Amino acid sequence: MNWTARKAFSVAITAVMTSALALAQQQMGGPPMGQTQMQGPNSGMNHFHPMEPEPSQQEPSMQAMQDRGFVHDALQDGMAEVKLGHLAEQKGASADVRQFGAKMVNDHTQLDHYLRKAAASMEMQVPRHISKKDKMLYARLSALSGAQFDDAYIEAMVKGHKAALTDFRRTAENTQLPLLKQVTEQGSQIIYGHLQLIRRIAKDHSLKS
Repeated sequence: MNWTARKAFSVAITAVMTSALALAQQQMGGPPMGQTQMQGPNSGMNHFHPMEPEPSQQEPSMQAMQDRGFVHDALQDGMAEVKLGHLAEQKGASADVRQFGAKMVNDHTQLDHYLRKAAASMEMQVPRHISKKDKMLYARLSALSGAQFDDAYIEAMVKGHKAALTDFRRTAENTQLPLLKQVTEQGSQIIYGHLQLIRRIAKDHSLKS
């Protein structure tokens, strides 16, 4: 093969190899041979879409959580007042203790009705049983009789109504829910009347109030 033929053959081979390489790069996703890939701040990001976080459900406000906690506890306390009131009617040695127990049954049954309406408006589940603390109180009082029962019941009622009055007044002042505000304002008046009455009974029994 003379020099001219060899040169022509070499050029042909080079052209074939160049075409093959270019085709291979295109199939692999690279830029065509002979072109330089542009680099920049957005290079390679044109088709990148970061996953958007799903919007989380709105967290309940602190006041809403406090309202729900109050209603739950107030319902439990109300059930306990009714249960303990029945016990006082049965075991009270003095007429004033038995009468106070009957008043607790009547008043807290009515107050419970309105608290349950408030709970329904807040779409919350209501407790079905009294608290562990009140179960222990009920068990302790059940084991007593006569003046010992009266004194222990009176002391428990003074302490319980002081705490309840504070909770009702605080919720009435802070809640933004109209129905709950109305219930707690009226409930505060009822509980204040109970506290005044049990303090008089305590004084008659020579107990601190």
